[in-house]
Amino acid sequence: MKLKPPNRKQITWLLVFILIITWGINRHNQGIEDAKMKAKVAAEVSKGIEIQGKIDLDNFSHGMYQSYVCGFSKNLQPVSEMQLNISKKTAIPPDFLPVMKDFNDAARFLSSQEGIFLGKDAKLTEEELKIDLATKAFAKELNLKTAELEQGIINYSNPYFANLSKSVTSLVAPACLLYDSTHPNESPTKEKVSPPIIKESPSAGSLDFQIDKIGKQVSYEGICKLEASSKSLLSDIENAQTSKAFKPSLLESSKTTIYDLGYARFSFSGTGLYTPTPSETHFSSDFATLKSKLENYRYAYWGSTSKQVLVSMKTLAIQIQSIGSEGCLEVNRLKKK
Repeated sequence: MKLKPPNRKQITWLLVFILIITWGINRHNQGIEDAKMKAKVAAEVSKGIEIQGKIDLDNFSHGMYQSYVCGFSKNLQPVSEMQLNISKKTAIPPDFLPVMKDFNDAARFLSSQEGIFLGKDAKLTEEELKIDLATKAFAKELNLKTAELEQGIINYSNPYFANLSKSVTSLVAPACLLYDSTHPNESPTKEKVSPPIIKESPSAGSLDFQIDKIGKQVSYEGICKLEASSKSLLSDIENAQTSKAFKPSLLESSKTTIYDLGYARFSFSGTGLYTPTPSETHFSSDFATLKSKLENYRYAYWGSTSKQVLVSMKTLAIQIQSIGSEGCLEVNRLKKK
């Protein structure tokens, strides 16, 4: 039996079917290619983000390192102030050692900053490598001079300490220049100046009123501290009147009282938590006067161990203790409000 050849209509449908199948296969293959392309693009984007993220992190880390080295000179301020106080006879030479020890610790910490900011596998730039070597050399020499100071081999007037400010300025200058070149508007040496804040009297019961009350209590607690420190001072004065063996203890307790007077002065300077009332504005200058007198007596006693100086210091300590007691009474009154 002979098969009939396909007619035109059948051939047309067959061709259409073949085209549909071919189109479907092509779409499937195209979908696979598109998916592969999208995955490739996504991988490239992800890799680009990862690379950029690492670059940004590295830049940030290097910036932090440079900024820290640049700002190191701020650690010298207590040393410079002590040198000035000694020259003005408001502090004694033995006070120089503690501030030098603190500064020495800061320098040692500085010399290890590349590992802290940049990690154990830190890759310093050529400029940073010079800075790192300089900080390590500076820290090593400073550690030696601090040890010699502690052992009494050299004293506070040694040329090394007199030139310390210049040495530090020279040390941090390359780091500051390097940081400024990449962060022109963010120099760590520039201090931000805030506009003055004009405070109005807070209404009773408001949050500002409560904050002001807390600030006042903290300020009077600064005065109250004088009661304890002056009491300790009085005890050491009485002991020193019987024996010079108590001289170191007296010098230390008088330094603590001087510090407390400085804090009390700051508390009523108007720059702290509390803005003093018109009747309290004299406190700041009063405490400054007491602080100055005690500094002078302390310096005089250190140099001469004079019993007459001890008598004057004792009279002043009794006055300070009385003021401290009044401060404690005010603190207790404020707590009951």
